[in-house]
Amino acid sequence: MTTRTDLVASLAIPPTGISWGDMQEALRDLTLQSFMASAPAPFLLEVGALASDLPAGLEPRLAALNGATLTNSRIHHLVHRNRPLVVGRSQQQSEIVLDDETVSKRHASLEPTQQGWRLVDLEAANGTWVEAARARVGVSTPVKWGGLIRFSNYRALLLSPQSLFALAVDLAPQAHSIKASLGPIPAKGTALRELIVRVKRLDRSLFAKHCSARFLLQIPNDTELEEEELTEDLPGAATRAISQSRILRLRRGKRVGLAWVHVLWPKSEGVVLGRGTADVEAVINEDSASKHHAKLRCSNGQWQITDLDSRNGTYVEGKRLEPGLARNLRPGQTLAFSSYRALFLGPEQLLSLLARTEA
Repeated sequence: MTTRTDLVASLAIPPTGISWGDMQEALRDLTLQSFMASAPAPFLLEVGALASDLPAGLEPRLAALNGATLTNSRIHHLVHRNRPLVVGRSQQQSEIVLDDETVSKRHASLEPTQQGWRLVDLEAANGTWVEAARARVGVSTPVKWGGLIRFSNYRALLLSPQSLFALAVDLAPQAHSIKASLGPIPAKGTALRELIVRVKRLDRSLFAKHCSARFLLQIPNDTELEEEELTEDLPGAATRAISQSRILRLRRGKRVGLAWVHVLWPKSEGVVLGRGTADVEAVINEDSASKHHAKLRCSNGQWQITDLDSRNGTYVEGKRLEPGLARNLRPGQTLAFSSYRALFLGPEQLLSLLARTEA
């Protein structure tokens, strides 16, 4: 296993990159000088949907990102080897591998010159953009520091080691503090009342901005879900909002104290849910669930769920998933793993639930 010291000493970042959270952990307690000594080459920082809200220019973009949730993003290290670096989907044909099906196997190349970094589109099926301009096939296009590059749907910024370090050091304390305050959470989950105690210790605005976790809140089997929409009280909820009954019925009497919740942190390989084997990260207390029932994974900032060929099925809003096919999730949706039902919540929805328990 690569340790923090090993990662920084050799910066052994694989072609598929590493998560922003892993990079933050690697840089913790380091100085800029020690980082620069081991990482003189620039980086690609995945920004995903955040790209649409970024202002122009390096400094304004760094300021805008200092406060955004980047834990789901990936970092690629552009170590130049006296030839252009090929960026694409194929691990066999590319030095920088992007996990996006819309990216071509050999999508574009990046290369440093005396005038700065330049990009060439390699006849990508879905195109390459530098800022708002589409790159012409085979034509070298300059990319400035902080420049936004779009490889089809995959969006990333070109950052110097200094800029990356500054961003990581600024954001690391909040993200680390939130995870430390919430955890550790056992694989079987924890009682909602215990999680509420932990969340109350945190600054709620920072929790909403910087918490990258998602929450699976168990729905007691005797709770009926009605269709009364409540959009104003649940900012950022799904298009089809969480109904009032889904929240209020969970908190009436002792039910909110007995409800069970799993905390899901983004992992590159995903989080496997199941009935209770040693290699399951989230244990479902349901006899009818399969040992390896489903997987939740965050890719490019989008959470997805995949049924792992379970015997009794995985459901999103009552619709059974086809095994092996990933389905996008939105906060507020109802999931079912066989007869185990849960709400998929983001930080804002959890805070809304907390506010209701305090009312």
